[in-house]
Amino acid sequence: DGKRTGSQDMLRTLVDATHESLVMVDLDGTVLISNTTAAERLGKTVDDLVGTCLYDHFPPAVANRRKAEVDRAAATGTTVYFEDVRDGRSFELYCSPVFDDNGNVSRVVIFAHETTRRKRAEDEALAWKKRYDLVVNSSRQIVYDMTLGDKAVTFSGNLGEVLGYGAQEIEPNYFEQWKSLIEPGDLARVLGTINDAARTKDRFEVEYGMRHRDGHYITVLDRGFFFHDDVTGKSSVMGTIQDITDRKKAENIVAKALEEKNSLFRELQHRIKNSLSIIAGLVSLEIGNHDNEETRSALMSVND
Repeated sequence: DGKRTGSQDMLRTLVDATHESLVMVDLDGTVLISNTTAAERLGKTVDDLVGTCLYDHFPPAVANRRKAEVDRAAATGTTVYFEDVRDGRSFELYCSPVFDDNGNVSRVVIFAHETTRRKRAEDEALAWKKRYDLVVNSSRQIVYDMTLGDKAVTFSGNLGEVLGYGAQEIEPNYFEQWKSLIEPGDLARVLGTINDAARTKDRFEVEYGMRHRDGHYITVLDRGFFFHDDVTGKSSVMGTIQDITDRKKAENIVAKALEEKNSLFRELQHRIKNSLSIIAGLVSLEIGNHDNEETRSALMSVND
């Protein structure tokens, strides 16, 4: 009896060592063993829970689902994994069969891990990703992350709309493909800017022409930074490529209009200056045609 009591105490300690739900049921669902966490989650004490049918403590839909999974574990003799939600709380559950001396399943151990916080975090992260993708796609941007060692690259955003390429058309060595798409006259300047940023570990921002899949060139704004992951030991460059062709066209139109305005202003200044010179010359000639001192004085004041 002393050994049995010691074994039971040890079993109780092991069962209560986890802060997640752990119960053992027979094939009818009667609770044989429970830890404190499982009982408290059901609003019971361990003594109140043991000996009752586990499924009686759940809403019908939850009870039916859990009974079906326990029965499946017993029928197949394998551990069954599933997820469910009870009273707004999310759980992942493992049902593992226990075999008797004859090799038959006689009991099932159920381990339930609450994942409510993780699920909420995942849902929130997914919601933010949807917002992020919406902003990126609507702004005609490509977001890239390229590992510096093997040049492996991942993309998000609107690659097809900006450059006309599908993800399957990006070559394994994207860095070389990217260089081949840059307008030749811009290549040295672009590489110089990025190499300078790589040495200083600073951010970079550079505009350049990039060849669309259809053959024409668009103007892009490439903003990025270098990042070292201390966990993986890998360094990468991350950034965005934004199509600013329409903006550059608008800027060029404004610049051209401003230049035309300045040119017109300069021409107008020149013409006014010439007209004033002609007038001054005519006034000087007219002064010579008059002997009256008062008239001469008045004409001279015009030239002044």
